[in-house]
Amino acid sequence: DMAPAATPDVPELLACDDGPLAVGLSPTRSMALANESASAHRYGYGVLHRSGPRTTYEGRTWRTGPLAYSNPAASVSVPGNVAEVVTVGAVAWDTLDLQPYSAWGPNHMGDRKPDVVGPDVVSTSAWAGPANTGTSYAAPHVAGLAALILGAQPDLAPAGVRQRLVERASLAGDPDYRHGWGLARLGRVPATIAALRGHWAEVAVDRAFTTGLTTGCPVGDRLTCPELAVTRDEMAGFLWAHRGRPVATATAGFADVGGASTHGAAIDWLVGAGITRGCTTTTFCPTRTVTRAEMAAFLWRLEGSPAGSIPAGFADMDDGSFAGPAIDWLLATGVTTGCTTTRFCPEGLVTRAEVFTFLGRMNGVE
Repeated sequence: DMAPAATPDVPELLACDDGPLAVGLSPTRSMALANESASAHRYGYGVLHRSGPRTTYEGRTWRTGPLAYSNPAASVSVPGNVAEVVTVGAVAWDTLDLQPYSAWGPNHMGDRKPDVVGPDVVSTSAWAGPANTGTSYAAPHVAGLAALILGAQPDLAPAGVRQRLVERASLAGDPDYRHGWGLARLGRVPATIAALRGHWAEVAVDRAFTTGLTTGCPVGDRLTCPELAVTRDEMAGFLWAHRGRPVATATAGFADVGGASTHGAAIDWLVGAGITRGCTTTTFCPTRTVTRAEMAAFLWRLEGSPAGSIPAGFADMDDGSFAGPAIDWLLATGVTTGCTTTRFCPEGLVTRAEVFTFLGRMNGVE
């Protein structure tokens, strides 16, 4: 423990306990101080030194003002530094800036902490006003999201809840030691689609709604249909939205794509960008379903037809296939690994779940 000395920048050492603890003894140390002077003094800065797999130091303050010298890095304390705990940092609700009192990671074992951040400076049913600051107000937001996840999947283990929180957060593809995996969120898929929870492409479908790739299922009264085969006009719409809906330079003029077509602007852009020429010179075949080989060619051309990929060597791919270079590139970049380890299933139909997953991976997100 340290206390102010005559020179403000030079603390006075009041006590030191540097020996190892005997088995069974409490690690807690306490000290009583009596201020017998007429002037006010401020006490309470502690330094903890712990040795183990790596030596760490933790600094804490109690009822003190701002420190003259401080380093927020690795400042996550108990219980937030426990690896199994979902640790929540705080950001301002309006600006999403990290709050200065939100501790940084890593923890004492080098694990990335916090896991996610939530908003604070909020009003509650118990208290309304600007004083509602701190991670104590951010953590309940994340606890509520965890409750929604468990409501849809009651048998999910704690590790599964944490995984779903971090992989949907705003920095899921680029976490850091200040925000963790970013602002916790669940995406825009309505909570009524409980059947989707646990689906292998659950996160990819959520992301497709969140980013505007899709607004719902194109058939029936369902909101989403991950296993539905993708049609050529839908594929055009997905790729167009993935690229930010650029304006086409000309009209493709296909006989089977009318001016009222939902995907007309996307098809015009696809043709102008050289991603497709249609199924014939005059038709696009908008309702025809897309094969995995065609999907590979679409994605490859979308990225500029990069050359030089190592041959994929799938047993069901013929030499000279129009999609050969595209499939080589898909495997080399990790966008897909095939339908099995040795086959690509080029004539199989590609589903909405697969397209959403592939486009996510092309953005560096699993």
